[in-house]
Amino acid sequence: MHKKLRFRETGIKFRTANSSFFSQNKSALFLLLLSFAFIGIGIYRGEIATVLIKSINICLECIGIG
Repeated sequence: MHKKLRFRETGIKFRTANSSFFSQNKSALFLLLLSFAFIGIGIYRGEIATVLIKSINICLECIGIG
């Protein structure tokens, strides 16, 4: 009559409430911290003004004003 449905195992593991994203992805945490460090170094060296000037020049060249 009625057959029992059998579900195959997909191998998908779900996170438990105790595990966080960063404990499972240590490389993501490392890259995030490294990017913050490089952003901080750039701010310390005063690269913000350089980036702003270059972006203004690129925008003016694209519009055709400069």
